[in-house]
Amino acid sequence: MTEQTLQAVTGFALVTADLARLVQFYRDVLGFASHGADKPIDDREVALLGLSGAGRRQVLSLGDQTLWIDQFEQPGRPYPADSDAASLWFQHLAGSVKNLGQPALALGGLIGVADA
Repeated sequence: MTEQTLQAVTGFALVTADLARLVQFYRDVLGFASHGADKPIDDREVALLGLSGAGRRQVLSLGDQTLWIDQFEQPGRPYPADSDAASLWFQHLAGSVKNLGQPALALGGLIGVADA
């Protein structure tokens, strides 16, 4: 078996129940750029995901990184009641910033920022 190593993450996708709200957060708070208006997700892709109904997708970027935010008509299953941040169905993505104060200010002070 050949050993493989990860070279880069060039993009990621998120699914949300509120496309406009999540796009606004990534654009206005985190500084992502929008690439036009949201567009319908192709019916064949929706079917491949095992879903019915329609979906919408907004493409954003930050530098060379691409973010796809999707919203589907068919709601997903709720998280189990005993979920926590270490549960396997949660996925985490971290980014680095030079100044955490700017995103914190954009969130209206919801993040506690301490000087190191």
